[in-house]
Amino acid sequence: MPDGTVVQTFDFASSFEAFDVRDPGDGGDAIRVGPWGVAIYLTQDPGGGRQYMQGVDCPAGGGWLLWRDTPRGNWMEAEVQVAITRAADECPQRWNWSATRWRLADMAWSWRDNRGGTGEVTRATIVSEHYGGRYRETADHMERFFFAERLGKVRWERWEQRGRSTRGDLDAMAAQTATRCPAGPEPAPGPTWLRVDCRHWLSFDLRPGQSIPWP
Repeated sequence: MPDGTVVQTFDFASSFEAFDVRDPGDGGDAIRVGPWGVAIYLTQDPGGGRQYMQGVDCPAGGGWLLWRDTPRGNWMEAEVQVAITRAADECPQRWNWSATRWRLADMAWSWRDNRGGTGEVTRATIVSEHYGGRYRETADHMERFFFAERLGKVRWERWEQRGRSTRGDLDAMAAQTATRCPAGPEPAPGPTWLRVDCRHWLSFDLRPGQSIPWP
């Protein structure tokens, strides 16, 4: 967009939505770049609907931090505060801590085009992890994002930590979603963590001049 915002849309399917159909539950992310780093400030999905991600400098900018500076091969970390609102100019009364870390690596990704072709491509990929708490060791959950060069977000995962999670039967949740995505390129963050949900986008419609800027 003219102001530098990057918008990436996604097609979701569930009990109420279908692929290849524009449903109310479809959504995506709006990402912006500023002195705070690269952050999601608006997201939409079937579960949460439209959500504005506010940083502590609300409403000036910021949001759900993805990474700062130029990602490298080793993990880089930050302790950030974020909150969800339903309006762009609404600033929350309280904030939630999120330990956040990110790194850069070459990863192989399967693909499928709109002509039926399939294959695999290796792309520089930024992995960004967001923990539900100020410290990774005591977090109850974690969301992990994968951003591939020229493709944008290609995978999302949700993990829960045994003994910390407030959700129900984690083993049942993990079993239910075990075949939803192919195996991910990044291992569990530790032995007490279970992956309970994921999305893996394989089909892309790349158009000239519309690839996401790369750090």
